[in-house]
Amino acid sequence: MKLLSHPEVAKGDVYEELLEELTLVVWDAPLDKTADKRNKIAAMFGIERLPKSKKNATKNMPGNGKAPVAIVDDMASYSSLVRDTGY
Repeated sequence: MKLLSHPEVAKGDVYEELLEELTLVVWDAPLDKTADKRNKIAAMFGIERLPKSKKNATKNMPGNGKAPVAIVDDMASYSSLVRDTGY
């Protein structure tokens, strides 16, 4: 983790608190359980959150109002990993 080897990325005296927050959060928990901590950590880094998009943001899109969905190959990332490591 970059924060451990580069504590200067944390602004001010928040380094210890950042480490504590990052290690105590159960990151694979549902988003509603982690969103508050994520927002707090972002604020500690000085990162502003974007405003939430409105539910009807796709209303004015052409077509059926839904963004196209990409087809994802479940093995693509694994194949890339094997290829990039040289096996």
